[in-house]
Amino acid sequence: MPRISPSVTTISAALLAFAFAVPASAQLSRDVVNGVLVGLAPGVGARAAGMGDAHVAVASDATAMYWNPAGLALQPATGLHFPSVRYSGESLSVAELTDMLDIAHGGRNLRMADYLLLQQYLGPNARAEASAMGAWRDGRWAFGAYAQGMAEFAVEDIGSDRLAVTGFGLDATSYGLAYADRISEGLYWGAQAGLLKIGVGRTRGRVGDNGDGTYTSTVTHNTNHASDWNLNAGLMYQPNDNVRWGLVGRNLNSPGINYWQDFTVEYEPSLHAGVAVWSDDGRTLGALDLHNVFEAKGEGSELCLGLEHQVSDTVALRAGLKGGEPNLGVGFTLANWAISIATGLPFDEELSVTAGTDF
Repeated sequence: MPRISPSVTTISAALLAFAFAVPASAQLSRDVVNGVLVGLAPGVGARAAGMGDAHVAVASDATAMYWNPAGLALQPATGLHFPSVRYSGESLSVAELTDMLDIAHGGRNLRMADYLLLQQYLGPNARAEASAMGAWRDGRWAFGAYAQGMAEFAVEDIGSDRLAVTGFGLDATSYGLAYADRISEGLYWGAQAGLLKIGVGRTRGRVGDNGDGTYTSTVTHNTNHASDWNLNAGLMYQPNDNVRWGLVGRNLNSPGINYWQDFTVEYEPSLHAGVAVWSDDGRTLGALDLHNVFEAKGEGSELCLGLEHQVSDTVALRAGLKGGEPNLGVGFTLANWAISIATGLPFDEELSVTAGTDF
């Protein structure tokens, strides 16, 4: 795994650096870019991950800064949300994915195991996704950063014991603040504004067997960064203790990012809706989200389902479906600390970890 420093900025950059190594296919590139632009990249927080990202009407901790800023008004508190990590790979394990991306970034001699790993993934494209978040919450205000990234890459046999690695990826980080307040009984609003920093990368190159027991890489990588600002706003309505509705609009100011002369990324506003229902004893929660309701940038909507059951005062079990893919999670409450862990199936292809505390 990449080495991560304590600062939010470094964590965001380190976790999403691999989002620069992916495939040259125009269709795949469009899917990767648009997935980030309309909010279909991985969300933030392990509790949300364990519930299949059905969180628009659920989040009331610091992660509400991303999911729905209105949630900050539900339970005003002072607390620290340590950078959460979400990382997944499609069709290969997390360990294999990190090795493969390390190879794609090139410039070093390959071990035999590296070369054999690349050969294992000839032909099919692989996708990497990640997100990170760190925030300080002071009542109805939250300050921090969240970052998301997606990447796709492919390996092709070009003969003479040489392999071609091509890729394309995008990451987005928003550094800013959020505020929320009550409009009337049961109705809350919130907004988040931040500096939006976008990175886009293209990777091309070859790796091969030199025939003398050594393996070399001639992979080159081109990355451009640009920035703008973004505005997200949301509503939550809780008519009683058992039901809560949520609605959030992302990138309402339609940020535009220019990289190269022939490559402009334009965000479109996207709308995400959700509902959460609690049992009478408050120990069981069911949630349903529809992300990208109006299919911004031609991307389809995404249905997310989540379930959480409080087994005891200290342990909660979670399960969810996101786009038909299952997720599992567990949460622990120790004193004022909340610790969550989540994974997809198979277990070694996805991992999410979050820790936070209220004072």
